Amino acid sequence: MKLKTVSVTYGRKINLGDYNNANLEMTVGAELEDGDNEDDEMSALWEKAKTSVKEQLHHLISAYKNKENPQ
Repeated sequence: MKLKTVSVTYGRKINLGDYNNANLEMTVGAELEDGDNEDDEMSALWEKAKTSVKEQLHHLISAYKNKENPQ
């Protein structure tokens, strides 16, 4: 069997307080070429998905806090 594509999904759920939750999820994928190491490609996809979700969570939390506590 030869893998042609790989994909990963990473998600985080965060409690924003006052019965509000945020659920962010990202799926990334790649087409493998001859000679690509599947484990290396999967690790790179996991890191990309985790980094992107965490960045978006940071933006969401900041925006939510600023809305509740305008300055």
